[in-house]
Amino acid sequence: MMMKNKILYSITFLIFIMGCKSKIDFTPIPLTYSSDLLISEVNMAINTDPNAGSKRNHYVELFNGTANDIDLSNYAIGYAAVTDESTSSEWNFSSTNYQLLNGTLQSNLCYVISSAAADISIINKSNLTWGTTSVLSADASKPLQLSGNSAIAILKKDPNGAYLLGGSYYKIIDAFGSPLVDRVTSGGASSTRNNIMWTIAGENIDTRNRNFRRKATVHYPTKRWDISKGTTAEDAQWIISSDRIWDYSDIGHHSLSPKIDPALIDAPTVKTVDISSITNTTAISGGNVITDGGSEVTSKGICWSTLHFPTIALSSKTINGAGIGNYTSNIIGLAASTTYYVRAYATNSVGTEYGAEMVFTTPVLKQSDLLISEISTAINTDANHVVAGTTTSLRNHYVELYNGTANTINLADYAIGYQNVSDLTTLSPWSFPSGNYLTLSSTLATEKCFVIASVQCNTTTIKSDLTWGTASNLAADASKPLQLSGNSAIALLKKDINGTYDLGGVKYKIIDVFGSPLIARVNTTGATSTRNNIMWTIAGEQADTRNRTFKRKSNILDPTTDWNLSKGTTATDAQWLISGDRLWDLTNIGLKTP
Repeated sequence: MMMKNKILYSITFLIFIMGCKSKIDFTPIPLTYSSDLLISEVNMAINTDPNAGSKRNHYVELFNGTANDIDLSNYAIGYAAVTDESTSSEWNFSSTNYQLLNGTLQSNLCYVISSAAADISIINKSNLTWGTTSVLSADASKPLQLSGNSAIAILKKDPNGAYLLGGSYYKIIDAFGSPLVDRVTSGGASSTRNNIMWTIAGENIDTRNRNFRRKATVHYPTKRWDISKGTTAEDAQWIISSDRIWDYSDIGHHSLSPKIDPALIDAPTVKTVDISSITNTTAISGGNVITDGGSEVTSKGICWSTLHFPTIALSSKTINGAGIGNYTSNIIGLAASTTYYVRAYATNSVGTEYGAEMVFTTPVLKQSDLLISEISTAINTDANHVVAGTTTSLRNHYVELYNGTANTINLADYAIGYQNVSDLTTLSPWSFPSGNYLTLSSTLATEKCFVIASVQCNTTTIKSDLTWGTASNLAADASKPLQLSGNSAIALLKKDINGTYDLGGVKYKIIDVFGSPLIARVNTTGATSTRNNIMWTIAGEQADTRNRTFKRKSNILDPTTDWNLSKGTTATDAQWLISGDRLWDLTNIGLKTP
């Protein structure tokens, strides 16, 4: 891809230079622009130098070479004095060492910030003075004392920026000098502040007592001082005055050449697109690569994570081709009810730049249909179920159904089937003769339960919506419902014109089960014909379908006809939470499983 800023001329030998205050009276085709605000001129002097006339003619000039007016309230100037040549430190901006900007800077114009102790001729050309009487001594730790060891940064608002200035986060986009780059001393002890400076164009004394103008070929701001200062006069980004020969004639003027030096590039600028179409497992985002930084964008996309500030080092990312412009990205492989962070990215020869971080949360996953959520079983004759002081047995058997879908369910479309298993080895298909199924009615709201209990349960303890069974089948005849004695299988059925089971003239299919007459049972003690000793294993424990309360795990979202899957082989893979033997837990009846 050719660089987007490369200029094609229709008139041979036509050269146009854009200036802050150009007097050329024709409009060139095309114009040449910079990518953002940049530092265009800096003037420095040792504070006590006699040639400065006891004036501190220090200033920084900013240039808007973009095609549009710039809102300066999105920018700030930062100042960092360096007092040792060998110690590298991070940029740091205290409350007195940065200046928030305001106003509007028109395209192709300059903005000058000068010391309050500069000559009146400089102050008259400046837009802002920085510094007060208290900071105008030889204390170079305070702005605006540009003595050769003072670094200047342009900062721009960015929610992912590293620097908190006045309640907003900013990132550095351009710099003159850097506390992160080694300095040199030309003479005197290292504690002598005025002898510490950065080299520019390979000359050791170049950041003292000079005027620095950004070359017209520089179209991109850069925070990389190693690129900006260069190593020779040819590759440096600055034109440097002679020692103590300050040139103030060009304050408030700057120009751009239409030719861009391809070596002087920066990272791309990219924007993250808002998140949309969020589901339990997917979402849509994307990005917009606004500028390529002067070098072809070779890769762009988005990356996401459950942690802040995801990067392209993660596998959870997209690659949406190359070049500038808008793109759409599909976010996949998400988990329900989980918060994710997303950033767009763009990569060129300088590196990878990220857009602002977006955050979203996937919705809570809903069930696909009604399912069996809780069951209580007991051997009918167990002493723990006999009313104290009597011979009357209480059969606290119940089945709880749960609607975890997003909608109200019409229970008239469902039925409960019951099948007792009285032999250890004989496998038989499901069968629901009259009396062994119950068609349901009414509606069940989302996230609500429906409880079907034995007519001989303890009605104080068991709060049910429906009871099942009659006086004629409440003896120890487990072939009749609702005798959940550990060897009784329960099926949840749903109307289906292609269903296998005819219940009252309507076809149904099984959608969920507890137990199965098609799965082999086990006998822990006694003869094979002893019904109460026959049960299914759950989670690998043989006695688990007798004398227990079973609660469906809350992460189970789909009913299943596969009892092998439902019962599992361990406590981890089983779909059920199981109470201790004869320790029935009735506290959660009618409530969603925790």
